[in-house]
Amino acid sequence: MLNKEVKNERVERNLRVLKLLSNNDPSISEEQKRVILNEYSGWGGLREVIFTPSVYRQLKYYLTDDEINSIKQTTKSAYYTPELLVKFIWSIVVTSGFKGGKILEPAAGNGIFIDYIPQSIVKTCKVQAVEMDLLTCKILMQKHPQIKLTAAPFENLHFGHEKYDLIISNPPYSSQLVEDIYYKDLSHLAIHHFFVAKCARLLKNNGMIAMVLPQFFLDNTRDHARAIIAASGVDMVAAYRLPDNLFINAKITVDIVFLHKAIANIAWQETKNIKIGNYTKPINEYFVANPTHILGELEVVPMYNRMGITCKATGDLREKLKAIFLKLKNKNK
Repeated sequence: MLNKEVKNERVERNLRVLKLLSNNDPSISEEQKRVILNEYSGWGGLREVIFTPSVYRQLKYYLTDDEINSIKQTTKSAYYTPELLVKFIWSIVVTSGFKGGKILEPAAGNGIFIDYIPQSIVKTCKVQAVEMDLLTCKILMQKHPQIKLTAAPFENLHFGHEKYDLIISNPPYSSQLVEDIYYKDLSHLAIHHFFVAKCARLLKNNGMIAMVLPQFFLDNTRDHARAIIAASGVDMVAAYRLPDNLFINAKITVDIVFLHKAIANIAWQETKNIKIGNYTKPINEYFVANPTHILGELEVVPMYNRMGITCKATGDLREKLKAIFLKLKNKNK
């Protein structure tokens, strides 16, 4: 849970952004606007704060009812990505050979993945973004007027024959099932599994998916999407398990996952049981074969009315990510 001080700081920053959007003060420079807009962190984990009288009054002052309703829908599943992870993901994408092309961000949030497109490729990139929160869409268009932005839930969109060279995102996490009338066979999936499965079908040959995903994407023994993704011709090429203290919104263990529409010959669709303390738990076979890709120490803790695996921080994560990047860079020289 968020402590009160962190909650108050996030709320104040978010409200400062709303004030900026509504006032259009000419005395504020473009650079100052960018700084303020980049402070927006959404309302994930702040559902109860929204309904406090003092905050709700300000929301009503700055926003329409539709905009308030749209942020309410994101409070349980919107976890904005730390800058450290975004920079690392882009460094791996570029080092792996991506030189630009059509990019899809299917859950754009405040646009941090777009903010950090490397300067070396930015001119060769054409970005399409999707975001369901109407307020966040306003912020995105202020920050990135050059992108194509669709304000809608990802599951409501039909892309026709559109395919992408890179799909990069931190999609929403929850047990919520979504219904996509265009891909009805995916409608039994929880939202994070669904996002990856749909994205796999939107990928060009040799295209890449780079995502921050909850551990359940790789570790679930049932109701997952790994076989569906593989059936789309998409294989995993690498994954890194991260400590559970990265998000200011929640305690959650996440993986950075890289997938490629090409045959990778890497085992990743199944799980294997491992011993952690007094417990035997399933974990993805990839991590059994590549334990150094677990960037912390595995523990078993109470989780959603059961005992589940988490990853606790050990050492300097920034240095660990830097070492991974340098190793890949030297390998690809």
